[in-house]
Amino acid sequence: MQINRVRSTAAIIIAGLITFTLVTSPTHADQTGFAMTSPGNVGYAGDYSAGWQFTTNSAILITQLGYFDIGSSTFLVESHRVGIFDLSGNLLADATIPASGGTYDGFFSYVPLATPISLAANTSYVVAGTTGTTGNDEYAFVSVGTTDPAITYVQNLYGPTSGTTLVFPTINASGHDPGYFGGNFKFVIAGAPEALILSPGILTGGTSGMGTVTLTSSSTTATTVVLASSDTTAASVPASIIIPAGQTSGTFTVTTHTVVPYTPVTITATANGVSKSATLIVEPTGNPTFKLNPTSVIGGAANSTGTITVPGPAPAGGIPIVLSSNNPAAASVPASVTIPAGQTSVQFTVTTYSVTTNTSVVITASSHGTTGTATLTVRP
Repeated sequence: MQINRVRSTAAIIIAGLITFTLVTSPTHADQTGFAMTSPGNVGYAGDYSAGWQFTTNSAILITQLGYFDIGSSTFLVESHRVGIFDLSGNLLADATIPASGGTYDGFFSYVPLATPISLAANTSYVVAGTTGTTGNDEYAFVSVGTTDPAITYVQNLYGPTSGTTLVFPTINASGHDPGYFGGNFKFVIAGAPEALILSPGILTGGTSGMGTVTLTSSSTTATTVVLASSDTTAASVPASIIIPAGQTSGTFTVTTHTVVPYTPVTITATANGVSKSATLIVEPTGNPTFKLNPTSVIGGAANSTGTITVPGPAPAGGIPIVLSSNNPAAASVPASVTIPAGQTSVQFTVTTYSVTTNTSVVITASSHGTTGTATLTVRP
């Protein structure tokens, strides 16, 4: 393959007063097949399918295909067809990266596959892309980068083609590894945890909650998910759960124990080398309170004091609380307050203003869309 031109190149909020569910993001983070840090050499040698062979170390799901884009998301002049082949030359999936590119990330422009494809573990495949006909778009070789532990780079491969006709590349160019990029892909580990949800996300010590693990995909065999708690004196979980073949989720019980301060506990679920975590807050026994004193004042002549008290010392970082008033022209509050670490309460001033009629003002403490309220009457 002759190169015609080359250039080097937790929010913690009061339980009982305010409750919520903590979840990890359900959107998986795609991994990159070859994470390029420097293109090395780039060039154009004619109309080819340029790609590289790799071996899977784990079962994976290909979610996106991409083509080398040295400039930005608007650099590509031509469209490029990119595909995944097995070693028999069968095209398993393909996509067209449009001129001006798709979603740009790390020297490549990607487009998502409508349906992710599964690649078996310990199997070799080839990803390749058409280089185009004008020479305005290039490919990279002798590049610098890394592959995810789930895959192993094997060798560069290319093959002559015409236009956007994608062919299975079979020719290796000595001295051009790592290359040819060409094509690239993004993926997730098949059967790995995609999300961990704890419900509720805050529990009184001595009570139980539920955890749900969702996988990126089902498996033909049962999946063992290993569970762990960062503080078993506050919250414990089973050592593992088994998600049956063909299913994508499983549940487990979270058992909490008596605590004195509010105690954050990280619960972790691990399977197929991937971990997801969520934070549970274990609270002391007792009910928090939210009071205003006085509850009725003459507007502009006197203020009220708000007090939020919790049944145990706040953890490191304190307990942040967002405040609001439904009528700040009559009574206003700070945007937020924090119960300091080690303390059990916080006070804030409700500032009042002159009114012409008796006015009820609702003061709200809130987080994550849930609320606790107290009412102040402002008199003329």
